[in-house]
This record gives sequence, C-alpha cells and structure tokens, in this order.
Amino acid sequence: MFCTNCGRKNPEHASFCFACGTPLAVATMVEAPASADASQTRPAPALPEGRKISAKRCPSCGLPNREAAEHCGCGYRFVGDAADSNVQLKFTGNGRDILSGEGLKTLLQYVSIVGIPWGWVSTGRWIARNIAISNGTKASFTGTVSQAWGFVALFLFVSILRRWNFSDADVFTGAPLLLAAAAIIWMCVLWALTAYIQLAFLRWEIERTALSSGSKPSFRGDFWANFGWQALTVVSIFTVIGWAWVSAAYFRWVCRNTTASDYQGRFVGTGPQILWRGVVAFLGCIPIVTIPAVLCWWNRWFFFQIQGVPHSSGLAVPAPSQL
Repeated sequence: MFCTNCGRKNPEHASFCFACGTPLAVATMVEAPASADASQTRPAPALPEGRKISAKRCPSCGLPNREAAEHCGCGYRFVGDAADSNVQLKFTGNGRDILSGEGLKTLLQYVSIVGIPWGWVSTGRWIARNIAISNGTKASFTGTVSQAWGFVALFLFVSILRRWNFSDADVFTGAPLLLAAAAIIWMCVLWALTAYIQLAFLRWEIERTALSSGSKPSFRGDFWANFGWQALTVVSIFTVIGWAWVSAAYFRWVCRNTTASDYQGRFVGTGPQILWRGVVAFLGCIPIVTIPAVLCWWNRWFFFQIQGVPHSSGLAVPAPSQL
C-alpha cells in the first residue's frame, strides 16, 4: 500500500509513513494496480542533509528500518536536533511511596537481615517502575529473590573470610616480613573477590531491567576495570573530597559500558555536583524521618544525569543539569 501524501510504499503493518510520517490510519491507502507504471508513483521527497541515522532498528519497538527512514512504522521519529536523538531518564518516585505500606514492608525486609534479598528485589521494582524514559519506553525489574539470595551468600562468604586471622599460624612465627607479605596478598585477594561480586551484582541489576520495547540492557564492563575503580575509591576516601570525582568517573564508566538496543549510556554529572549533594544528603538524613525525601531528591538528580545516545553519535556532552 502507498501513502497518498508522498507516494512512498509502506509495509502492511505500518501505522505511519516511513518517509513523511503521515498517519496511515488517517491517510487513504491505495493499492498498487497490477499493471501500474512505477513512473506514476510520486517520488518521496529527498531527505535533508544530515537527517539520516546510522541505527536501523527502532529504539521504541525494535522494528528494523531503512537507513533513510525518518519515521518508524510505530510512529517513532528518528530525525530532529542532536539533543532530540538522545533518550533522557527521569525519576518520578516520591517520599510518600517509601512511607506507604509497600515501602514500610521493604524497610522491614532490610531491617530483618534475612529479608534483604526481598528488599533488593522490591527496591529494584520500585525504582524501575518510577523511571520515565523520554521516548515513552517503560522499564521493569525482573530479578528474582532466589538470584538475590546467591549474592547475599557471596557477600557473607567474603565477610567471613575477612574475619579469618591467619597471623597466629606457626609459619609466621619470627618471620615478620613473611607475615607482612602474606597480609598484603590476602588483602588483594579479598579486594578481588569483593570487586568480582560487586561487578556481578551490578550486571544483574542492569541486565534484569526489562524495557517495554523488547530490548534488553547489557553491561560489558570487565573485572579488571572494576577492580581498579574499587581500589581507586578506597584511596580517594583518604583525600576527604576526592571520592566525589572518582564516583562521577565511575558512573561514566558504568554508563559507557551499558547498552540497550541501539543506544549507549552516558552520565553527565560532575564531581562538584556529587560532592555538595552528598554532603547535603548526609546532613539531611540525620533527622531520620527525612530519609525518604532525601533519597527521592538524590534519585531525581542522579537519573536525570543519565542519557541514552545513539552508538555512532558524535554529539557533544550536554551541560549537566543544576537541578
């Protein structure tokens, strides 16, 4: 069938014209006569310079599209300003959610210790449910309690290893240098185990977030990079304020290694923003009753700093929000 606005042929399942975006449900459909001359079909208008996209799959519905298509059959518009091609995240949760029955139940799960796996899953579902994506895609968390229990077991195992005191072993008697070397090696082993578990937990959180478009986020960060970030974080604590800059760089690394469909993550927050917000959040949590409001305030800023940009986009990093 053909669009009567521009003459471009469209697939049967298309709701919008691939070339001009005219709703096909409104425009009159015309079937091509068997003996129709191709020259009788009005050619589609030429695309303006720079309006083509490299991505061929719609980030909203996942439908493959021609490289020159300006609209997907679902109505998603590919073209526009550089900023319009980015996908923006927004957190819509509020403190009342945390103080609701479900929120208090989640809090009790954390307090009870044994309910931590249920608390992780409930928190993941609440956060995903309250993330608004600018292209209309909905998010949901699909992690399970049994999976969360596996991470709890691993964290407990490392905690037990940290309590092991091997300095009383006979082999270290009268050998302080050997003891010091063994202590350094043991500390590195524990750091490596912690970094490995944290990396697996991060990948679980990201890849268990499902999108309504059908695409699944994936995380490709490797162990050694994550181990370096964990070590750098520990060192930065001794600088008093350096942790904020390290955190910003770490978030950029995480987002850069996170992809969903034809988009790659980007974090635009900065060290100074994290520093003063971290201080305000710490002071704001002192009264305890203000923790829900502070948590939502932080999440609103944090998720607003996360964008999705086309893989091959050469867009400049937008100025971070001062909200």
